[in-house]
Amino acid sequence: MTPSDDLDALIGELNATGMSSSHRDGPSQVEDWLAEVVRRRGSDLLLVAGSAPVVRLDGRLSPIASAVLDGDEVAGSMLPLLPPHAAKQFHATGIADASLRLPSLGRFASTCITSAAVRQAPDILVIGEMRDPESMRSA
Repeated sequence: MTPSDDLDALIGELNATGMSSSHRDGPSQVEDWLAEVVRRRGSDLLLVAGSAPVVRLDGRLSPIASAVLDGDEVAGSMLPLLPPHAAKQFHATGIADASLRLPSLGRFASTCITSAAVRQAPDILVIGEMRDPESMRSA
């Protein structure tokens, strides 16, 4: 295989939607939820185990379905939509980023993760409390 063949194969994989033919025949549940996000002009679809699907609208979360999803349902909803490289990465590491191209809705960025990390935010310092030169206080 030549470097050009390698590059062509990589481009083909990156451009693949990852959807099986059964998903192309009709919309998946995720596609229905994304259609609702687009209809409401939301910014995000959040699928979290133990919660119902929600849309982020102007910074606020609003449910778009009543059924609470478990982890298997979240993974089962998303994995068929991922390109092959992202599905492989998710199975290997528990996290993957991918672009989803849905002809009727547009393009979406997705992050699939099996766990979360939360970092403590540092305290906010008021300039007057810092030990900086006087010039910083008047800025």
